[in-house]
Amino acid sequence: MDQTALDSRTRSSAGVDSSSFEDKLSMLGRFEEVVLLAAIACGPKATCNAILERLEQRTGIQRTQTTMHTTLDRLSKKGLIHSTMECASSSRRGGRRRRLFDVTTDGRDSVEISVGLITGMAKDAGLVEEGKNRAA
Repeated sequence: MDQTALDSRTRSSAGVDSSSFEDKLSMLGRFEEVVLLAAIACGPKATCNAILERLEQRTGIQRTQTTMHTTLDRLSKKGLIHSTMECASSSRRGGRRRRLFDVTTDGRDSVEISVGLITGMAKDAGLVEEGKNRAA
C-alpha cells in the first residue's frame, strides 16, 4: 500500500479532515503521547502525581514531578491539556492548592490520530493481528 493510501485510510478512520491531520500529528512527541494517555486514563481533574503514578505503573517510565510539570506545561501551551487550580486548599498539603489537569478535545484527537496511525502501520507490518499484539 502506498503512503497516500495509508494516510487517507488513517485520516478517515480517525475521523479528521486532511487539513488538520498533519497539524495534530506533528504536535505530539512520543513522551507527550504517553503522558496524554495516562491523563486520559486518570480521568477529569487529574493531578500531576496521579498522572505520574499511572505512567510509571503502565510503562515503567520513571520521571520526576519537575519533568512531568514541564511536559504538562508544554502540552498546555499546545492546547492539548487544560489546567486549573483546586478551589479549596487542603490542610494536609500545608494550605497549598493542587493543579488539576483535563485533556482537551484537541488532545484526545491528537492521541487518537497517533494511536490510529501506529496501529495501522503495525497491522500492515504484521505485528498486530485483529487487535492482538504478537508479543503478548
